[in-house]
Amino acid sequence: MFFSSFPLQILSLFLLRYLSFSTRNSFGIPGGLCRLLNLQTFIVRGPVISFIKFPELIWETTQLRHLKLRNFYLPDPPSSSIDGERNLFWPNIQSVSGLIPYCCTKKILSRFQNIKKLCIRGHVYDYGVHEEVMDLRHLVDLHQLETLSVKVDRYQVSHGSSRFHKSPVLHFPIKLKKLKLVGTCLSWEELNIIGQWPNLEVLKLKPNACHGLEWRPIEGRFPQLKFLLIEGTNLKCWKATNDHFPALEHLVIRHCFHLEEIPIEFADIYSLQLIELQNCSAKLVASAGRIQEEQESLGSKAVDVRSYNDPAECELNGSDSDSD
Repeated sequence: MFFSSFPLQILSLFLLRYLSFSTRNSFGIPGGLCRLLNLQTFIVRGPVISFIKFPELIWETTQLRHLKLRNFYLPDPPSSSIDGERNLFWPNIQSVSGLIPYCCTKKILSRFQNIKKLCIRGHVYDYGVHEEVMDLRHLVDLHQLETLSVKVDRYQVSHGSSRFHKSPVLHFPIKLKKLKLVGTCLSWEELNIIGQWPNLEVLKLKPNACHGLEWRPIEGRFPQLKFLLIEGTNLKCWKATNDHFPALEHLVIRHCFHLEEIPIEFADIYSLQLIELQNCSAKLVASAGRIQEEQESLGSKAVDVRSYNDPAECELNGSDSDSD
């Protein structure tokens, strides 16, 4: 169902646990939402330009577990204490998606101590152009976080404008299992920091996540990585060996028109089961074939290589969903 504003009639459904609707507009959430004391899941779907603003009373919905919107603003929680100790307003929160970067403050993130999944999303100007604004240092305090997505929308902005003054990966929790980056324009060298994380199993580098012509991982990095997606980058040269991705099972490369070769050393990654290529050069497809042939010549089970030019064909095979 589509609504142009928040449907006020819903506020009388006091036993409501799950609320989901779509909108084409931006609007504010009424303070009356806090009367839905049993609300556990709140989802609002909308276009990129839609924006939802919550009132301070949202912090009283203490049963909330899942909050998923396109872009939304949270106010600072009210200051209060119990016997001199900090009051944890959202003790049950598990996943938050669409939080704008302005809200990644210590006051707000400290209320997410039990969160497992977080998606931060905003236009490049929402992250600011000043060093003190483009700072995600408080993410490191989310010790229970397992899945993180950082999305920088860059529509109507030149590609190279407004990059992070300080590498945000320095402040990501090192116990992450899944990481997705979109539009962050990190250097490939910054991925060497991510490669040190002991539990990372899934890394999705979506369009403009990284920028640069060459990626040379450091030996011993990405020890537990099983799934790697590289999409929409200007990467031209990838120098890596089996020591860099020893547990890799599934490699997906999309729209990397300049990349001409997957390192032949990937034939020595015995855990590698599938290589998927979509809208890539013929040379890259041929290099994947050579990896397959090399494994066959060694008498091991050859990796499955799939190449697509039709996006619909790739989606049917379910190589990667765009869910957070």
